[in-house]
Amino acid sequence: MQGFEKTALDCCHVVFAPTHLEGNVELAKRSGLEIDTTCGGVMVNSEMAARTDVYVAGDTASYPDRVLGRRRMQSFDHSFYSGLLAGSNMALSARKPYQH
Repeated sequence: MQGFEKTALDCCHVVFAPTHLEGNVELAKRSGLEIDTTCGGVMVNSEMAARTDVYVAGDTASYPDRVLGRRRMQSFDHSFYSGLLAGSNMALSARKPYQH
């Protein structure tokens, strides 16, 4: 939200999907979201939700992986599919887990 720091937004859902290699979690910290001190990302559940109606995708998301444990990935593929799932989960009542 660069450039909008002093703007109030009235919305139903929020998605954090940064485009940097290193996810910037400062806004998430100030918003009270939980930060993964090991991976450095914003903690999300398997549906990419950090809180009710707050979703995090891409390089900033620290998500649970069934095989590798909690992780944060930096790749276009992950950013694309996690963003697609976060958007789908926001819009639909049938939420799906992220499996990358």
